[in-house]
Amino acid sequence: MGTNDFDIDSSRPVDEITIHSQYNTVNQSNDIAVIRLSNRVNFKAIKIAKYPYVSDGETLRAIGWGLEKHNATTPASNLKEVDLTTISRDRCRKGFSSFQGNGVGAQICTGDTPGKDTCSGDSGGPLMRKADNGWLLVGVTSFGAWDNSIQLEATCGVEEVVGVYTNVMKYVSFISTATGLNRSIFT
Repeated sequence: MGTNDFDIDSSRPVDEITIHSQYNTVNQSNDIAVIRLSNRVNFKAIKIAKYPYVSDGETLRAIGWGLEKHNATTPASNLKEVDLTTISRDRCRKGFSSFQGNGVGAQICTGDTPGKDTCSGDSGGPLMRKADNGWLLVGVTSFGAWDNSIQLEATCGVEEVVGVYTNVMKYVSFISTATGLNRSIFT
């Protein structure tokens, strides 16, 4: 913790992983978990945004150490960031038919930013909104989706693929229960 360089040998022991009880591996709904580390770490935690809900056309930032290209075989050696744009329900449904809408359902959808995307290995990483005094957490990287009738050579950073993120604002109660913390500590 505290560096932007990826080091597989700098892992931290885990005490407990709490996966949402209604996580669905088919449609990836409720794709959220809380990981309790064995030891304290010293870093400044990011707060979860309370409002306003994420809307269409909003610019958000994702960060992660995932693959830099769809055909890469190793994660990025240092932390990467990318600005993404949320898209309408109708546009998102071209790739992910069950999407309910930004600010409506438990997922956030981005797209129409060719060459900019999250990729394999970024899952679980933050999707953030710029605030007056820093960043607020709005989502967690979940998966990419596309119309299965289309043959794709690449699945990251291409126009046909939409990015789907878990809307963390909808899971504040789950996080509070899993951590035993009052929601006012992290919102």
